[in-house]
Amino acid sequence: MNLCMNCGDTIEKAVVLGALRWIHSNNGNVSCELATASPDPGITRAICDVALERTTHAGRGWTPEHDAEHGVGHLVSLAVERANDAARWDFIGQPSYARGQLVKAASLAVAAIELIDRARTPEEDQ
Repeated sequence: MNLCMNCGDTIEKAVVLGALRWIHSNNGNVSCELATASPDPGITRAICDVALERTTHAGRGWTPEHDAEHGVGHLVSLAVERANDAARWDFIGQPSYARGQLVKAASLAVAAIELIDRARTPEEDQ
């Protein structure tokens, strides 16, 4: 049995990428920790949370192929809707919910950027 180093909950899923480790516990809470090997102080909790949210997309059927069917404009529109929702919730004093909406908005923006990147040719990358 693996336990989260932050909260002690049983680990359901762990994603490791470089010096980052994202842990999703079985009670639905998400915790993020920097691995002890060469942590990058520029990688914040917010970035970890966005990356973790992005890793959940495929499990919901939001695959790269699905994204391509809908296009960049659709992904950006969804991101803007989430960001606007966050602004409303923050305005009425619910910053935790607002933060969650912003994490989702940012993960949708990342999906849009990845869609653009997949469509680039090698010549465009130079």
